[in-house]
Amino acid sequence: MSGVLRRPALAAAAVAAAVSGCGVGPHHALEAAGVQSAIASQLSHEYPVAKPAVACPGGVPLDAGRTFHCTATVDGQPLQLDVTLTDSHGHFRVEPSAAIIPVARATAQLEHDIAARTHSPASLDCGSRPVLVVEVGGTFACSATVAGVRRTVTVTVADLRGRVRYTLAPAA
Repeated sequence: MSGVLRRPALAAAAVAAAVSGCGVGPHHALEAAGVQSAIASQLSHEYPVAKPAVACPGGVPLDAGRTFHCTATVDGQPLQLDVTLTDSHGHFRVEPSAAIIPVARATAQLEHDIAARTHSPASLDCGSRPVLVVEVGGTFACSATVAGVRRTVTVTVADLRGRVRYTLAPAA
């Protein structure tokens, strides 16, 4: 049995639609510390994690449309971030290279969807991390108990917004 979850509550938005670029340095370049701080704050605001470590290059020229890459460690998991300057004043947009999935929300949505599909109560265990960082097309496994029987749920990340598909293994 498989399914697709499309509920917006499970969607992990692309980190930030627009984060103001605090950290404009001399000679019209971004200062890495300001960019890193803004990204870390946004990630911890959007997801149930402490401020992650973020590393960005310094001295990026303030040219609208310029893209550069930063790296973050979100709950111990590496994440590359594509950062695009939206203007010459230091404003930028950030998009992660992988989906950031809040596990509690994903678990609740999967339990609800599986219970509706099987017409039986379902409980899931998707691990103890508060978030999972998973590339589009990547998978993670959860353990489900459906009508008292343990089954494996293979969850596939469908897009950067965190939408997923799942397959519920048959009862053994």
